[in-house]
Formats: sequence, C-alpha cells, structure tokens
Amino acid sequence: MKAVSGAADLNDRPDLLRLATLAKARAFDELRVRHLDRLTRHEDPLERAAVLSMVRRAGAVIVDAGGAVLDPATMGGELVWVVS
Repeated sequence: MKAVSGAADLNDRPDLLRLATLAKARAFDELRVRHLDRLTRHEDPLERAAVLSMVRRAGAVIVDAGGAVLDPATMGGELVWVVS
C-alpha cells in the first residue's frame, strides 16, 4: 500500500478523489477532520483551494475535532482556510 501524504497532488490522493465524487453527488453535508491542515498541506494554493471547493460544491461545512465549524460558502470560512 502506497503511503498518502497531505502534501501530495490531488490526483495522488485517493481519499480526496473519493471526496470529489461525493461532493459532486452532494452526498454529505459535513466533513469531519482532526485538524484543517490534515486535509491538505500542498504547496500550491490552487491544490489547497480545490479541497475547499469540493466541500463548498457539496453545500457542506468542515468540522474539526474541537468542534469549530468552517463554512466554505462564507467569506470568513475562506479566510480561515487560507490562514490555516
């Protein structure tokens, strides 16, 4: 089994490819993560934005282990994502 890194390209992340499929089908309304930086740590901002866009297209929010909610449909959610 190939190790998956949060710094890997989207096409090398089967978990994010699955997320893209689920987002397209609007099959979830909440994405739970341990911490925001566990979703992606890619150096390319467009790769990082692609993950946020998936969640936004699904009409979902991101909830971290501490209970903080990030809504990518809001300006504040986008700002928190970029800063995080």
